[in-house]
Amino acid sequence: MPGSFFQATARGGPPARGKDPTMSKKISIAFPQGGIVPGSVLGKKEDQTCAAMEPVSVPEAYGRHLIEDRFAVEVTDAGKTKKKAEAGSGKGGKTGDPNPPQDSPEIAAAKASIDEAEQLVAASGTDAAAKAEAEAMLKAAQDKLAQLQA
Repeated sequence: MPGSFFQATARGGPPARGKDPTMSKKISIAFPQGGIVPGSVLGKKEDQTCAAMEPVSVPEAYGRHLIEDRFAVEVTDAGKTKKKAEAGSGKGGKTGDPNPPQDSPEIAAAKASIDEAEQLVAASGTDAAAKAEAEAMLKAAQDKLAQLQA
């Protein structure tokens, strides 16, 4: 029996009638780096190419999928994006600030001396005396940086 209930169920159920309810509700998203939305998702013949942060209206399920996978961000009615709170805060965490506060010249100098000392440690190779001297310089530079940041 080609049209039996069993065969229809084995294929994933009877064919849908009318519009798919998951496709009726829309959400506005934007791709931070630009992106392409398949035409089949939008109900068009051709894919839609989006510039970076260009809002595009897509079915909610598809938009939520892209947001959860961090390919896109949700756009509010005012055209501003909604971002989830960044993981981590305070020291060592990402703040998401594109222009973080600049270090004082003393702190920048201490960080530079740490970098130099680390390079000396790496370059000392098997020379135990040179390595010990470079490690002492590194320790002193790290201590100075800690003192300045306190």
